[in-house]
Amino acid sequence: DWKITITTALYDALFWLIVIGSGYFYLWRLRLHSALIQKTATFTKEAMLQPDLAVQNTETVKQLIVILLGGLSILLIIAFIAYIVFRALTWTTVAGQKISKKFFKGWVKLNSVWWLIWLPAVILTAMASSQTPNAKLLLAFIFIVAAYFTPIVHSLFMKTHKVGYAIGHGIAFGIAKVHRFIVPYTLAVVLYAILYQVFRLFQQYQSQFLQAASMLFVVLFLAWFRTYLYKVVIELPED
Repeated sequence: DWKITITTALYDALFWLIVIGSGYFYLWRLRLHSALIQKTATFTKEAMLQPDLAVQNTETVKQLIVILLGGLSILLIIAFIAYIVFRALTWTTVAGQKISKKFFKGWVKLNSVWWLIWLPAVILTAMASSQTPNAKLLLAFIFIVAAYFTPIVHSLFMKTHKVGYAIGHGIAFGIAKVHRFIVPYTLAVVLYAILYQVFRLFQQYQSQFLQAASMLFVVLFLAWFRTYLYKVVIELPED
């Protein structure tokens, strides 16, 4: 159903707009504070030997750390809230359901647990990636695995509205019934590769319009694939 695909693609686009926009705002504020610190702080041996300057520099560093960690925390909260809201709109549209108070409470609980499962691994691996090159590959692998299991878990929740069932059976189905997902995912990869060739014809034209069109293509494709995969998951047998 193209109406569902376009509607959910719009929700997806709004989600990424909020997350990316918040990320750019955070980086902008961080650069401003970093530039201010470079102008006001003096990190030299002579300065560190002077008590007043040493205290001032220490306070400046503390402020930067607070801004860095506090900003990241706020950014994470914004991303989580946007994820909860727009993914709820997306999956209720895909499943042809309505958002109720009971549903939303279960949805928040489901995704809170799901994020707690993946977030520590993502954060630790991201921190290690600056020191260990192989950690970047591990981080990419974690995202791929999470992206594989997440639509299965969400589809099962839309089917039953049970948090424990969705997570437990989502992981179990993803592992035990992996052969059931080979065809859908292979079809999606092949179809994506074929359709994306259209954009490769215009790679020589580096324009903002082309970049926007490429992002729109990806969002629409993922919206279609989410709808397609949902039908596959809800039809899976229990045994």
